[in-house]
Amino acid sequence: MGIKSFHSSGHLRLSEQGQQVVRNNMKLKFPSMSMSSLAKELQFSGYTLQAFLQGRPLPRKDFVNLCQSIGIKDWRSVAERVRGINIGQSVAGSVIAAGNNNLVISENGEVVEVVDHDEVTPQIESQMISQDQAVERIDDAVRSNLIQLNQNMDKARKESGWFFTITLVSASLGFVVVLAGVGLLLAGQVAAGIVSSISSILLEIAAGLFFGKDKELRDTIERYHQSISDLQRILTMINIAETIKSEVERDSLKKEIIYKALDIDSRGG
Repeated sequence: MGIKSFHSSGHLRLSEQGQQVVRNNMKLKFPSMSMSSLAKELQFSGYTLQAFLQGRPLPRKDFVNLCQSIGIKDWRSVAERVRGINIGQSVAGSVIAAGNNNLVISENGEVVEVVDHDEVTPQIESQMISQDQAVERIDDAVRSNLIQLNQNMDKARKESGWFFTITLVSASLGFVVVLAGVGLLLAGQVAAGIVSSISSILLEIAAGLFFGKDKELRDTIERYHQSISDLQRILTMINIAETIKSEVERDSLKKEIIYKALDIDSRGG
């Protein structure tokens, strides 16, 4: 079969091991440099640099450029692919006739082969769907996932707000109890002061646990937001495609939609 090379165009983040490698590299290459100065030196925004160092998802291009800027030649050794919503499931098990390529999609929604037109077998032909059919399925999947993601994000935001409130209350109570314990110790109430101090420590521990859960929820919200943004871009492309009168231009954009939905870039095809 004539198989062409495809690679992911999605988001990447530093793996846990990668974060340590990057920190070590930066200490050697940029000693004693502040975060703002480093961002200017690397010609990236402070937000992008912080996101990179904290292991948050970044577009592949930004991730690779940052790795190269800080002296990491093999960016793959520190990278971890971020898998968002798998829209490819909407065309799983089919073969999409996308322009000059026939994209063979696995059962889990990933491109496994690219077959030339003159090498299409009867089995492949029986699984074939057109670009229009693929875009229709992708459109349905995008809209369905957007509804679910927005519901999930609303729920996560409410939970995050609740945990943040509990964290503030626990921390405030802990501070008050500490003051009370100090007062009791100064007044000679040693036993009561010790009990009060222990209670304040427990409250601070609880506040720390709630804070950790709140941070976890905020990271989840950020991932939801990224996935929603990616899906919105695909939906916008689909809507634009429907307004294009030129068949050639419309088919070209639909091919681009399919590639984006499947999270791939083509090389040499």
